[in-house]
Amino acid sequence: MQYKSPKHLLYLFLFLITIILIWIIFKQFYPYPFITLDSVMYIDSASKNLDIDYWPIGYSKLIHFIGQFSHSSTLLVTIQYLVIQCSFLYLYITLKSIFKLNRWGCYLILLFTVFNPLFIIASNHIMSDALFTAITIIWISQLLNIIVRPKHYMLYTQAILVLLSLTLRYTALYYPVITIWAFSISSLKFREKALGVILTFMFLGVFIQYTRLKMESISGVRSFSSSNGWKKANNALYMYSNLATTDTSSVPVSFRLIHKIVKSYFKGPHQKVDLFHYQEEPSYGCFYMFSPQSPLIKYDSVKTGTLGDLHNLKTSPRCNVVFNSYANYLIQKYPLQYIKSVIIPNLIAYYSPILEIYGDHTPLYSEWTDYYGGVIRSWFNIKNISNPSKYLHIRGVILSPSTLIFSMIHSFFLLSLFIIVALINFIRLNKNILFCLIVLITICLINFLFYITLSPSILRFQFNTIIIEFFIFIWLIDFLIKNKNTLNNK
Repeated sequence: MQYKSPKHLLYLFLFLITIILIWIIFKQFYPYPFITLDSVMYIDSASKNLDIDYWPIGYSKLIHFIGQFSHSSTLLVTIQYLVIQCSFLYLYITLKSIFKLNRWGCYLILLFTVFNPLFIIASNHIMSDALFTAITIIWISQLLNIIVRPKHYMLYTQAILVLLSLTLRYTALYYPVITIWAFSISSLKFREKALGVILTFMFLGVFIQYTRLKMESISGVRSFSSSNGWKKANNALYMYSNLATTDTSSVPVSFRLIHKIVKSYFKGPHQKVDLFHYQEEPSYGCFYMFSPQSPLIKYDSVKTGTLGDLHNLKTSPRCNVVFNSYANYLIQKYPLQYIKSVIIPNLIAYYSPILEIYGDHTPLYSEWTDYYGGVIRSWFNIKNISNPSKYLHIRGVILSPSTLIFSMIHSFFLLSLFIIVALINFIRLNKNILFCLIVLITICLINFLFYITLSPSILRFQFNTIIIEFFIFIWLIDFLIKNKNTLNNK
């Protein structure tokens, strides 16, 4: 499909004018970026030009890089907006050319991506959400192109996209597997496929090893992530909280200290939390990672002789290894209880994710008079960082239906999978289209498994897959309409 004709150039021009006008109007109401505590952490890392941090360092590096030219907050969020909108355009062109959607289907895809207030507002956050969504959408689009019409340059750009994704969010750890699959079913020559796989793992290997060495230089422990063990132990404690008072079994010697602290905590007066009501706690399912009373924090303090803090990279990676092993021990010992206390509530949370920072939290975005506010004002060279309260409330009202919309799309996606499986013996799909569908569905399913086993899924963790799920539903309706007569005859 050619996109260099005068007609398509006109469409491109109209697209650019439209998104620019939308952004100009939006910034009249929200002149300042949306700032949360996580935003401060990102900016603090950027100001110090850190090479590693509690989060993946990619977003802080972007802030630092842009800061070499300008500290304008408007410039930063505008770049985020333009990148995510361009990714949506690339996805639209890819889906339209491969799946041959009718005009109404194309319009719905555009409305759900380009004109969706959720993604416009996400672009105005000093968070990695918008950029990670954009990079992932470009990665997905290029996966489809590798399957249908591969180009040699994609061997390099695909490796770069996977690397960029991992520097922004550790969810991307499964991206290389999908990439290898796409290469394997493409029409590329074997040498090109091998090169693509080698480049992907070479780029990731260099980044992971560099991060591990940097972590070792600070903490003495060679680790890629300082928090994966903390998170797994956190989940295990949500489960073990229901067993601690009755469990009398012994544990391996290496776990005696942490187990003693855990048992003591749950047998004494403590705050009751569970993942069925995770939205009622400020940590959103990470209570045992951050609460000062948490047995994990206490163990960190006892072992290191300092105040326990997950964000302290000098000490937290040392506990990370122990916590990971201890969590594996508890989960393997009580698998059914883990499913009941962690997997099931996480599944419910995935189906109906909470808005979290995209909700109507006016104070969250307006009370920045302390040290953290000083960090923001200093970096962006501005005196005020608060958007008008009435518009913050309107923002919450606009986004309030998002949870229901996400739940509906999940339901439509499940229905689509059922129909596709039911009709698989009656429909004839082009091989490339079938492969593309399988890849898209696989991404959605792996992302689903990733979060129900890891943590409750808040809304912003589903930006990428909800777009894919929506498209698959639209494609199926379009396909059924086009093949109505054929299916009736069958």
